[in-house]
Amino acid sequence: LEEITPPFLNFKVETTTSKVVAKGTKITYKLKLHGIPLKWHTTIEDFAANSFFIDNQTKGPYKRWHHTHTFTPLNKGTLLGDRVLYRLPFGWLGRCVAHFYVKKDVQKIFSYRTQTLKKRFHLRQM
Repeated sequence: LEEITPPFLNFKVETTTSKVVAKGTKITYKLKLHGIPLKWHTTIEDFAANSFFIDNQTKGPYKRWHHTHTFTPLNKGTLLGDRVLYRLPFGWLGRCVAHFYVKKDVQKIFSYRTQTLKKRFHLRQM
């Protein structure tokens, strides 16, 4: 995860309760977002090997962060998918003030991941 996260986040995994992703795994990260140091706690809500896993933020900058990662066989490879549902804190005020910036940051992060995986594994982008 550290390898596919943009350097500007200074992202580091601090602790994990298991060496491999599994249902119930808890992970603690530290990062900097726009220079602000943050801690982020995630729990793997559900997991099916070679199919999908879902992580939820249990502590962090969002009121809600629900991220589904999918792995779908396609031709002689695998199609990777991400679906993120998030809600900003502070209700309508948070949405009004920060939504544009957060949406842009999230898009930038996933674009970086796509390009990094494409280069590392010589992938085609769909």
